[in-house]
Amino acid sequence: MPLIYLTGLSGTGKSTILRELAKLGYTVHGVDEESYADWVHRSTGIIEKYPSDADTESDIHSWYSSHRWVLSPARILALREEADSRESPIILAGVAEGEQEIWDAFHLVFALCADDATLSTRIAARTGNAFGKTTDELNAILGWNDGYRDRYLSYGAVVVEATRPLNRVVETIATSINCLTLTPITEVNTVLSHFTGNLHLTFPETLIATYLTGSLTYGGFELESSDIDLLAVLSRPPTQNEIKALQECVQHIADKFPSWGNRIECSFIPEHWLSSTAIPADPRPYLNGGSIRSCRYGNEWAINLNALHECGRAIHGPAPSLLSTKVPISRLQEASRLDLEEEWLPRLDIPSPFEQPGYDPNHLRAYAVLTMCRILHRDHHSGVASKREAAAWVCSAFPEWASLVSEATEWRHGASCSSDAAVLAFISFTAGTVLEPR
Repeated sequence: MPLIYLTGLSGTGKSTILRELAKLGYTVHGVDEESYADWVHRSTGIIEKYPSDADTESDIHSWYSSHRWVLSPARILALREEADSRESPIILAGVAEGEQEIWDAFHLVFALCADDATLSTRIAARTGNAFGKTTDELNAILGWNDGYRDRYLSYGAVVVEATRPLNRVVETIATSINCLTLTPITEVNTVLSHFTGNLHLTFPETLIATYLTGSLTYGGFELESSDIDLLAVLSRPPTQNEIKALQECVQHIADKFPSWGNRIECSFIPEHWLSSTAIPADPRPYLNGGSIRSCRYGNEWAINLNALHECGRAIHGPAPSLLSTKVPISRLQEASRLDLEEEWLPRLDIPSPFEQPGYDPNHLRAYAVLTMCRILHRDHHSGVASKREAAAWVCSAFPEWASLVSEATEWRHGASCSSDAAVLAFISFTAGTVLEPR
């Protein structure tokens, strides 16, 4: 299981948060309390024992000025080995130098951030820790705080706003940690941990729920081709500043996970939309291909709502069935037919029907074929089917299309997929089958 590092400057509340995480059942360790770092003399480089019996506070501050508190790679690597052998994560909390040298030992790093005023107030009020009590030490801490948030985002940490209520901070951290075991795919879980943390950072007061949707929830996820599908439910629409901040976070995720930067899809919607199968009138921010754009839902709204209600998994917030309405099968079939008529049939009459800025036309062709499979399957069945399940049924029910469907099913990013003419022919066949009067 993972080894997690919880860090932050003096005054961000690491010790308090660690105690709360321990109450939740996590195994926790403190860098200071359990000596996962060493005091190193600034001039000689020699490791020295901390003067626990110092007579005066001034001695302590003199010690701080002449020594560095540096993480011990050997002890942390030993803790990593212990974590690897366990069935539950281990959390190490503290702040010390040398973290970049041992960064890769941690599966996930949380960096607590706070404004200067909060740090100053907390440091002045705390007892049992003299560091930061002198003007020079406090100025040093505030100097380190300059650009701290952006610096740790660029390092690949999950940044957590430590000025929020304690229960919300702990909830954010626990949610991201729980993502590490959310699916059977380790790298997907790690991406989800970072993305979930960034949602809490961007929408600290308005995020109601985060749901995992798509193939990861109803089967058929393909590591080389599938996207990570998510839905963020908010108490109000995001502001432009929030969208800008989120886009910056998405870029940091793309930098850390290059193969996944363009494969996260997430819509950001107000809660009240989930109570109706009617297509929302307003556009919503939609993350796809690494960029956030304003998009309106079409007939896919009822289809997505049904998949959420039946199969969605809560990463944060109540179960999706408690917020979303159930969609009758007749409404689903109607939505599929309208989607076919309004979205797909018009492509038969336009040049380069699968050329869209920012998209691979091979991906769009494969997507179109598998969408037709699901429309055909939905026209004959009730319930949610994965793309692979729908494709397998089409290959059996309509074997003349098996070659094209198999090619789309096996498509992977970077590969080619059929031709415009073949895909358009399949769309035409689907329309003739589904839209034919019964």
